[in-house]
Amino acid sequence: MENSITEAALLQQLQQGIQVRRHPFSKILFSRLPDSLLLFASGESFTLPEDSLDLAILLSEEHQYRHQQLQPWLQSPQCLTLLTKLVNRGDLLIIS
Repeated sequence: MENSITEAALLQQLQQGIQVRRHPFSKILFSRLPDSLLLFASGESFTLPEDSLDLAILLSEEHQYRHQQLQPWLQSPQCLTLLTKLVNRGDLLIIS
């Protein structure tokens, strides 16, 4: 991708106070499985650990996310990878 962001760069920007907003045309939903979660974003599915339920709820119910809201999951490599993918796909937008 031309303007893709790395996980480290996204983490640094979040720590500096940028916010992330869901793209107005993106729909994010999730489903619980016996030992994990499936997050759906614009027709693609992503597997998350079951302890990420609150992140799945946040992403599906809210439209704008601050560092403080995302902080509990930023140390999880799987969750940070997901957030980075969603930004790079355009499902989530970086705003100042």
